[in-house]
Amino acid sequence: MNHSEMQHGSGGTTPDRHLSSMDLYFARSADGGRRFSKPLRVNRESGQVWGFAVSKPKIAIAASGTIHIVYPANKISKVPGKTALAMYYTRSTNNGKSFEPPRQLHEIPDLDQSAFMDGGFTTAHAFGSVGVAANGSVHAIWVDTRDWDGDRGAGSAYYVRSTDDGRSFSKEVAALPTDVCPCCQITLAFDTASNVFIGVRQVTADGNRNSAIGRMPAGGSKVLTRAQLASVPWKLDGCPLKPTVVAVDGRTVYSASFHGGENPAGVYAAVSNDGGESFAAEFAVHPQAAVSDAPALVIASGGLPVMAWHGKTTGGRRVFWRTLARDDGPMGPVIELPAPASISQAPALAARGDGRVQLVWQQAEQIYTTVLDLRTGLGNAQ
Repeated sequence: MNHSEMQHGSGGTTPDRHLSSMDLYFARSADGGRRFSKPLRVNRESGQVWGFAVSKPKIAIAASGTIHIVYPANKISKVPGKTALAMYYTRSTNNGKSFEPPRQLHEIPDLDQSAFMDGGFTTAHAFGSVGVAANGSVHAIWVDTRDWDGDRGAGSAYYVRSTDDGRSFSKEVAALPTDVCPCCQITLAFDTASNVFIGVRQVTADGNRNSAIGRMPAGGSKVLTRAQLASVPWKLDGCPLKPTVVAVDGRTVYSASFHGGENPAGVYAAVSNDGGESFAAEFAVHPQAAVSDAPALVIASGGLPVMAWHGKTTGGRRVFWRTLARDDGPMGPVIELPAPASISQAPALAARGDGRVQLVWQQAEQIYTTVLDLRTGLGNAQ
């Protein structure tokens, strides 16, 4: 989160690039997305949430019905008059009618890194994710600067786990060493044995920032192995602010991320057929697009992988989606989402029990949702 890094990585910023103060709201639909409940504010302190396009709050639903949410928050640090970033957690056990008071997932170290931290934060604990494994355990992970490597411009990834549906969490531990890209959001996925797969962007000693998938055994607390997704290095003196997404179906692991070292630059996907130990060569998801970015990935009911992203072809940003190849089968065609004429961006996906996929995206200043029918390719704004 070094300011000079952010300036290089994002094409020009100001020193307050990472100052944010907003609220987080929750709404629930019980009729497939046609109607939603009145929005309910999740954070207790107004303006507490530190969020923007690549620092999103994350949500996961357990088989028990418990709703788990993590979000990054502005927090008064131990250094007088200065702010740290912290990861908070809350849950609802009544279908989102109310949420428990948010809890901080970690300690705030007695450090002052504000001299080099973009935004003047004393430490940063953000860009995280939450997920629920098949055995019901709840996992949260985030990028953490307490072990900052100034030579690489990299942080660590810290991790906690709950085995009681979010009532309590383990003490945070460093699950990944200090080579994690500090402003690229981490993602989580699980196999049926509750092994953990972590999408992360790794900073190498020679300045490459390529995506990798880390594997952590069920019940473990450290990533034991990481598989690189790209053979082409992306050397970058800065933080690209690009997440790495991952989804798992048995021994098959799918992943995607933005790759600026490829020609053309854009969203590239890779598949592993050995449980994430190695990945086949990356391939462009939308090679015809002038721009493609912000991938989302999910395994639909029946094991079909579905990806969405935003891209530019002839005009402004639009949301696109396609199914990926499964068991050496064909990939589906690139489909532009039929949405209003204004800018469409930042898609998110969730699998439904009826075999379809729920898509949520930002349309201008509004949030829209639709259901993707994988047989017909249809999806309409709601």
